Amino acid sequence: MLFFAALLLHLASIAMLFPELAAQTAFALDATLVLQFPLMALAAVAHTMWDDEDEVLRSRLARLSLTFGITYLCLLVFAVTGISVGPANPFGAPESASLGMRVGWFTGFTIIASFGSRFFIATSVLKIADALATPIRRAPGMWLATAAILGSAIGAGALALMHSEMVTGFAIDAQEKMDQNPAPFVIGFLLVPALLGGLARALRRKS
Repeated sequence: MLFFAALLLHLASIAMLFPELAAQTAFALDATLVLQFPLMALAAVAHTMWDDEDEVLRSRLARLSLTFGITYLCLLVFAVTGISVGPANPFGAPESASLGMRVGWFTGFTIIASFGSRFFIATSVLKIADALATPIRRAPGMWLATAAILGSAIGAGALALMHSEMVTGFAIDAQEKMDQNPAPFVIGFLLVPALLGGLARALRRKS
């Protein structure tokens, strides 16, 4: 049931980014961010281990956990930087809109982002993990422990980055930079899935 609990945590983390909830749960933001990474790493490794028909449900839960963990990180980027690409902003509903409309706007954007996370990022991450399927299945305990430790280290690094002066300064004038020249931002968003896809194809050829 680990990945069912992880999925619920990812969904709760996403909900906590909604402005009304974010103001009340700001104390939990750091821990929430760090937790995303070991849980996603564990999901990728476990999904690779579970290839039998009896493991279909657990595999799906692991895949959903990974997908919504990535979705959370995408939404967090928008929340921290304040960037909006036209209407493409989970927090872009008019201030005069009702609570229901703003919730609907946020939920709709989250659903769209989850599809992008699933097909453009999570799929590549799982293909990278599948390229390591043989060693993972030989020593699953070691790989799960490695995923938890490495994921926690990456999470701590992401937390430090989020609180760094570089990100803070970038967030202050991010929208102005976006309005002046959106190309680097668009390229940056496209570059991550492209690099992951390329790495997955390279590893699969070698394996």
